[in-house]
Amino acid sequence: MSPSPSPALRIRDGLNIDAASHLAWIDGIEQLAVCTSREAGLDDDSAFFLGIAVREAIVNAVRHGHRFDPRRRVKVGIRIAAGRVIVITVRDSGPGFDPAAVPDPLAPANLTRPGGRGILFMRRFADRVRFLFPKGGGSVVHLEKDLPARSAA
Repeated sequence: MSPSPSPALRIRDGLNIDAASHLAWIDGIEQLAVCTSREAGLDDDSAFFLGIAVREAIVNAVRHGHRFDPRRRVKVGIRIAAGRVIVITVRDSGPGFDPAAVPDPLAPANLTRPGGRGILFMRRFADRVRFLFPKGGGSVVHLEKDLPARSAA
């Protein structure tokens, strides 16, 4: 009996990324989140849509949190918690915001607006979304996606 192949990517203690607040690297981080999610057990569609949620969180950090200032840093964390949940955090050092004050993109007056759907996508594509505002400033978007139970077969 031959040993089973090891996964292409294994994140044991999590992955932490500290990058300049610039849109150029977002594709790579999104793909890393998608690949990590697949390796952790999400199906292709769920991994793809979680990647969109991550992209939206990063775009919001760069655009709203840092106002495109490349001297500021965005921190992204990816980890598997207890083998059952993928947890992705995106942190900026901006002024913070009130999630309740963000206009509803599904309201009739907002349907034709070109933006404003990032939080909607995050909430739709992750199982749990929290917005944290540390005392030192900034915003943390905390995304969680439940992994499917592994079959014993």
